[in-house]
Amino acid sequence: MRGKNLISVALIAALVVLVVVAVMFQTTKQTVREHQIRATKLQEKVDSLQARVSETEDRCPPGLSQFHKEGLVKQGITDPNLLLSDLKERPELIPYEGVLGGTMFFPSEEYMWFVSDYWVLAYFEDGHRAGYLFLEYEVSQGGDIFWKVVTSQLQ
Repeated sequence: MRGKNLISVALIAALVVLVVVAVMFQTTKQTVREHQIRATKLQEKVDSLQARVSETEDRCPPGLSQFHKEGLVKQGITDPNLLLSDLKERPELIPYEGVLGGTMFFPSEEYMWFVSDYWVLAYFEDGHRAGYLFLEYEVSQGGDIFWKVVTSQLQ
């Protein structure tokens, strides 16, 4: 009788352990599922925010606020990057001569920054010397762009 009681107790204990393990497994499985759902939602939010950042970067060059961009659109400039492209094509605005056979130029729109909705800071070089121009611009009602050098500094 005593041996049967021990076996019964052992079986009951084993059954309890199995139930506890099953409950823990189910709880863990549910927790993993909840974390996977949460991770998916967070990834979707990150993707959405990255898309918004990309859109904002595409819409507004560095230093140009959305408010100022809207002002340019009213003046006929639908893409503010066109202003920088226009400036890049105007090396004659650089008031310095190149040296050692070099010619002063604006290397890239990447080195031009809007300071406000009518000022731009631009880096220039000739391969030997470099400097910065601080320019004022105006956009006519017809969309023509006029540049005026405010000051410059050769490094």
